[in-house]
Amino acid sequence: MSALMEQWARPEQGEPMGRRIGPDGTVEEHAAATAAFKDGELVYTDQEPRWRTLATAAPEVVAMLEQAIRDSGLLDSGSPESGAGTTVAKTALTWTLALDGKRCELEFTDAELHSQPELAALDEAFQLAFAQATAAP
Repeated sequence: MSALMEQWARPEQGEPMGRRIGPDGTVEEHAAATAAFKDGELVYTDQEPRWRTLATAAPEVVAMLEQAIRDSGLLDSGSPESGAGTTVAKTALTWTLALDGKRCELEFTDAELHSQPELAALDEAFQLAFAQATAAP
């Protein structure tokens, strides 16, 4: 699937996990485990890592994410400014954005995510879109 926005997290330890939302609203996740509450406890279940369709986002959710991508300026500017100083990163992040005939791939750390306003704002929009699409009715 061609994704509007795709996020990969590669922690120092553990399996990488990916999430993406397509231009048609398809919401998918790539993970080696699932997590769910059962009888008030969080239960993890191993699964084969592959893309799984979870839901379809409503058109207004897709439109909101498209606008957040445009507002971030990342499609035009490429990678955000790297923060000064030394940081201890626990997770490497890779985002792929594709919209309006443009495509870019960004690589940064979890520390940079929280220190770069454009990354933080776009991540918040992506997480909100993902949550709205996958919320139980």
